[in-house]
Amino acid sequence: MAKRRVDNHLKEDASELLISKFLPEEWVIRKLHPDYGVDVSIEVFKREGQQIPTLGEFLFVQLKSTTCHTSRIAARHTFSMRSQRFLS
Repeated sequence: MAKRRVDNHLKEDASELLISKFLPEEWVIRKLHPDYGVDVSIEVFKREGQQIPTLGEFLFVQLKSTTCHTSRIAARHTFSMRSQRFLS
């Protein structure tokens, strides 16, 4: 039997791409398998001149996706107050 991808796999990939667009390029996203409710971990880095050291901080994220029945793409993201300090 040939390998198959289902719509949920495509939605999963799309949600991972979408979250990467919201985060600084220095941050590292790692997919977790099996996920058990947490889909990706994100390691926080901060540029300091030519260096980009890790801050030793990690975010653990559960991604959700849905089928959009319109031609518009919608993204909803919710961050806790603790996470927001990294994004500013």
